[in-house]
Amino acid sequence: MSNTINIGLMWHSLRSDNLGVGALTLSQVEIINEAARALGLSVAYKVWGTQGGKDYSAYLGDRLISSGDISLREIVMGRSTLGAEMSSCHLIFDIGEGDSFSDIYGLKRFFLHVVTKWMALGKCPLILSPQTIGPYARASTRFLASRLMKRCRKVFARDDISKDYLAKLGVVSNTGVAIDVAFALPYQRKAFTGDKIKVGVNVSGLLFNGGYSKNNMFGLQFDYRQFAEHLLEKLTADDRYQVYLVPHVVCESYPIDDDFKACECLHEQFPNTVLAPTFKDPIEAKSYIAGMDFFTGSRMHACIAAFSSGVPVVPVSYSRKFNGLFKSMGYEYLADPTTQNEEQVLGSILEGLSRRAELAEKVDSGNRIAASRLDIYREFVAEALNEVLRSSARA
Repeated sequence: MSNTINIGLMWHSLRSDNLGVGALTLSQVEIINEAARALGLSVAYKVWGTQGGKDYSAYLGDRLISSGDISLREIVMGRSTLGAEMSSCHLIFDIGEGDSFSDIYGLKRFFLHVVTKWMALGKCPLILSPQTIGPYARASTRFLASRLMKRCRKVFARDDISKDYLAKLGVVSNTGVAIDVAFALPYQRKAFTGDKIKVGVNVSGLLFNGGYSKNNMFGLQFDYRQFAEHLLEKLTADDRYQVYLVPHVVCESYPIDDDFKACECLHEQFPNTVLAPTFKDPIEAKSYIAGMDFFTGSRMHACIAAFSSGVPVVPVSYSRKFNGLFKSMGYEYLADPTTQNEEQVLGSILEGLSRRAELAEKVDSGNRIAASRLDIYREFVAEALNEVLRSSARA
């Protein structure tokens, strides 16, 4: 057989403006390439998912066969080439953009994820890579999701809450629990000048603007914009700190979701902060965050970038994906704006900053847990590739 296997990466992206989705994609490639090298295989990739203004396809080089958007309209109209592209794949890994295989973002998005997964199941083994499972608010979506997942080669939860949720859905025999693959994202720690304590603050443009509905769609207990202002007032008033505003989603075409615009607005109010650049890719973003002495933020993958590079962090956790992930590593230093008032959240962040040496120890022990959980997924990927190799040898 040829020593090249074709891998489909569904609901990944090499062009997403959300660097979290980009981090998942590049980390997945890192894990698959590592397993392939050990087996003497080469990998050719097809990548399907949300497109944006970024482009980090250079990391795949000539291993990238194709990369494109997924359109429900094109699929329904019979004009999509997705099915044909899937047919040449030996395996398809679907990471669901981390947390998008749910109905909380609307039925159209849910059904697009369902349709593409059913299409893949008819072509080759489908693996749901570590991701948040659900939630599903409707009985109909729970039924569809559970029926589909039972047919997958494997379904990986990235946290214990999602693993328990799978069990409640009756999806048990083909499941596993690992950790977010972005813990495997490489980086080179940026060296900053100056003697001040470097405090990184990630402000979510989505929360800053009230969510997609612009009406506090995530049920926060306070006004997030005012909270960000009050946090910066406290941090910039202390001469020990140099504050860095760090965007992790930069989306000029969709300003409601744009962290950079929110950070830019705050930088105008607090000019003694440092406004981080618009990073070209998730590796550059993680390298920058790794240079902080302390970090807090509302984008989960910005917080993962901090945690996985050893930076003490207090995530501002507005959904169960945060709680599930960090608590699965024994890390309890989270602020929850859906249950705590503004004063309590500010207190959690400032206390974490003052106790950052203690947090750093917890981060270190948490990373050891993350590494062992990621090894579970690495071993599975290696076995899945080896199965393809053995199957091809028998053919």
